[in-house]
Amino acid sequence: GRLEDMDKEGVDVNVLIPGTWAPGSSALDPALTTGLYAAYHQYMADFCSPDPNRLKGLILASGADVERAVGEIRRWGKEKWVSCVWPSLPEGLPIDDPDLNPIWEAMNELGLPIMHHSFFYEPPYFPGYRDIWGNSAIARTAAHPWGAQRLLAYVIAGGILDRYPNIKIGFSETGHGWLPYWLLRLDSQVHYVKGSVRALKHLPSDYARMGRVFCAIEAHE
Repeated sequence: GRLEDMDKEGVDVNVLIPGTWAPGSSALDPALTTGLYAAYHQYMADFCSPDPNRLKGLILASGADVERAVGEIRRWGKEKWVSCVWPSLPEGLPIDDPDLNPIWEAMNELGLPIMHHSFFYEPPYFPGYRDIWGNSAIARTAAHPWGAQRLLAYVIAGGILDRYPNIKIGFSETGHGWLPYWLLRLDSQVHYVKGSVRALKHLPSDYARMGRVFCAIEAHE
């Protein structure tokens, strides 16, 4: 049915992402999280099997169980339906933590990019989530770009794009209007706040110019 709808709409390829349970489950016991992720990968392999050249999915990689995440990446990473990896981090674990390096190494070997899709009402929460005065529209306006901005800044400033040249990063349904202003401000801050960021091979904005950063454009933009 999805393939028929894609034909009617003139869509060549769909990249299918999981719902809010995926980032939300980062707050669960790691064994339960990784069990859910493994079941999801098997489901997506089955779902995309009618035409894996057009139906694409992603691998969920739990930062709470790096060994299991790497195993899932290596198990599924060469399958035709796999297009990218969505790192799912428990609260308090930054994306540039050295413990996550085996995940980046596996992705780099397989040429798999990072994919990010922000949510707003489940972990990991955005700053100010307790102080939105009850308006979900404003919360979503703040949360989706913030999730993308924080991730991009740490992926660049943490040296992930420098150390792993085959990794790119893309953002879905977070808009793109924030990107140039955020990168230009990051350019100035890594220079101004000396010592807070490791030496980078390029300015933050250069990684986007080099084709390592992608943002989906939303209809209102």
